[in-house]
Amino acid sequence: MNTIHTDQNSSIQEKTLVPEVLPVLTLSELVVFPNIIVPMAVSNEAMVQLINDALGGDKLIGCFTLKPAKNGGEMEIYKTGTCCQIIKMFRVPDGSIRLLVKGISRIVLLEIMRKHPYPLARVDEMQLDRRRPLDLEAMTRSVAENFRRLVDLSPNLSEEVKVALHNVSDPEILTDVIASNLNLETDLK
Repeated sequence: MNTIHTDQNSSIQEKTLVPEVLPVLTLSELVVFPNIIVPMAVSNEAMVQLINDALGGDKLIGCFTLKPAKNGGEMEIYKTGTCCQIIKMFRVPDGSIRLLVKGISRIVLLEIMRKHPYPLARVDEMQLDRRRPLDLEAMTRSVAENFRRLVDLSPNLSEEVKVALHNVSDPEILTDVIASNLNLETDLK
């Protein structure tokens, strides 16, 4: 992945080069965040084909979470998702696939270009705002410390999360790490 860097005073420091068109892997009750590695299982035949096609190319997919269906209607896709790189895949005898994907960057769904055999969409990468108020560093340290305390008190959060927080100083990455480890409703993530 190529990264473009600009100076600290700019409102945008980096933008990863995400393709304009990505295959869309729709996820039920799972949100993938940038810089987080997520295991997943894929059994839908069309989604298995999507993974196979992505593995034959740049290994990039757009992961978008499905909104819960209202009154038995059709499920909609949240417009914000994550461009992910497939980092590991193995097939299971039942025909399904197990994956490890790594979130690369946040993306916005602009348009579904086709629906079959799997969705293909035009996307745009969300630019990161790198302007930092002076007190943000102190707030970031405080949030990280409070979450480390929460990890100590929670039987559901692993010690590895606490260790990982020591290596995170970027507030956006910190929020993604915290949100991905909290047991929140999908729409809150």
